[in-house]
Amino acid sequence: MNSRLEDTYAFILKQLAAEFSPDIVVKMDVDYPFLESRYLDDAVNTLLLFEAQVVVSVRPETSVLYQHHGDGLVPVVNQDKFLRLEREALFKVVGGLAAFLPSVLAQGLSARELRRGHVVIDQRSAHGLRSRYEYQVANMLAGMTPHELEA
Repeated sequence: MNSRLEDTYAFILKQLAAEFSPDIVVKMDVDYPFLESRYLDDAVNTLLLFEAQVVVSVRPETSVLYQHHGDGLVPVVNQDKFLRLEREALFKVVGGLAAFLPSVLAQGLSARELRRGHVVIDQRSAHGLRSRYEYQVANMLAGMTPHELEA
């Protein structure tokens, strides 16, 4: 039976309530094996400093993106400009890491209603295992030294 992830978190927190009541819940996915622990600290700090309700891991999307408007493709968020402003940057949620306040679950807010923060993670940490190919790439990355990765 499939359940919403939020329902699973709420169930776990309810089970722990008698012995433990966390201030913050952090989820790190096992299918992101290169996710560095420093991003966990960054997520918690971002949650607290910016008073967000949830913080997710992201990567900047530097490609020009288009949306179809019936009669052709139109660039998303003025991406055809030579100079982009940081506030217009697009980010892609890459998974692997999320931090949130347990109270968010109790409020039953939708994703659109949440004050959302983000942590930009490096490309290696963002490497997820969603296919056989990505698993093979991960095996190669795991065998490389830091010096080889920089080359």
